[in-house]
Amino acid sequence: MNTNTAVCAEQADPQARREAVLAQLRRERARRQLALDAIEAHLREQPSARSIRACARRWCTAITFLADDVIAAQNGTENPE
Repeated sequence: MNTNTAVCAEQADPQARREAVLAQLRRERARRQLALDAIEAHLREQPSARSIRACARRWCTAITFLADDVIAAQNGTENPE
């Protein structure tokens, strides 16, 4: 079945479309959970509450910078900083 036929079949079958959307949501949720589990493991390695909070702030900052880089790449511009 070629791509056009698959798209037409998917459009003709709302159940297939629903299944595809649900599968995509499950993949996104699993990827998000893997990332959060890795961050949590890193936080649990910290020796004190103060260092846990500092590490969490560094993760937040790093994620924000990543988001800025992705936005800049999508817009075809460089990061303003």
